[in-house]
Amino acid sequence: MRPVIQLTLQSLLFRNFSTVIIDSYSGCLMGYYLGFVAADSHRVALALRNAILPKQVKEKYGLQNEWEQFGIPEYLVTDRAKEFKSHDAKLIAMQLGFQMKEA
Repeated sequence: MRPVIQLTLQSLLFRNFSTVIIDSYSGCLMGYYLGFVAADSHRVALALRNAILPKQVKEKYGLQNEWEQFGIPEYLVTDRAKEFKSHDAKLIAMQLGFQMKEA
């Protein structure tokens, strides 16, 4: 006997969210965070972490080239969203030594 799988419309509908850090000079993707929860200061911090730390994806995913973009930004231009105005985001900027600017 085959198992019966019931799918409701609610279980099929979900929304993904992305937080992306892009270098304005080169246009290179520096870091990102993908998830199913709307952006907040914690997800911004995870995207910054991904942008700042070296990435070792060549061996892990069998790529031809390494993802060489990483480092602490001089300043971060934001889109004025509330997660960039939070105390946590300002604290991260202060501790890492970069400025937050609004577009």
